[in-house]
Amino acid sequence: MKKAIQLMIILAVMAMPVMASAQSMNFGVKLSGHDLQSAQIGMLMGSLQPYFGLDYYSVGGDFGEGDAKMEASAALFIPQVGLRLFLSQNNPTKPYIFGSFFKSFPSVSAEAGGEKAPDEVLDPIKEALGFWGLAFGFGAEYAVNEWFAVGGEFGLKWYNIGLNDVVIPLGLYDPTLPEITGDFSAALRYTYAAFVLNFFL
Repeated sequence: MKKAIQLMIILAVMAMPVMASAQSMNFGVKLSGHDLQSAQIGMLMGSLQPYFGLDYYSVGGDFGEGDAKMEASAALFIPQVGLRLFLSQNNPTKPYIFGSFFKSFPSVSAEAGGEKAPDEVLDPIKEALGFWGLAFGFGAEYAVNEWFAVGGEFGLKWYNIGLNDVVIPLGLYDPTLPEITGDFSAALRYTYAAFVLNFFL
């Protein structure tokens, strides 16, 4: 959580000179149904619009009672930064292409019988939840008036997960087999479509 807060402070400081030179600012929301989306704040500078946003997800639960009670919780802070390039600004309908980068900063805690789980238990979970990704695609927005625009976009998202020193205990299934230790990486790629609402500030 501390890393996520520090990153957001750094991004805010870096964004100050950009905001000062921006022609206009907008607040946008994407409605996609299944995708990880966030509200975004963008700054228009000519045909370029840098933007940033933040997603937040959390889950928690408990099991058992008394001294045998187990509790666990996890939270994900997912800041993102991106850039749109508008291909035309002379018409009410403005097509654009975009690209963005996002990174997950997880916070995990667990407790059993009144004792907190050690770092060696929580660190692999944090590592698994600490994914990063890219998104790029194209879209268009239609300016209803000078304060509001609607639009849609189609894009490709790429999530990347990497784990170091993963141990696979093959001996659980066959005592004659050894443990296998190595690095693990996985990628998830998919396309998405989203409905976009933009409010100009």
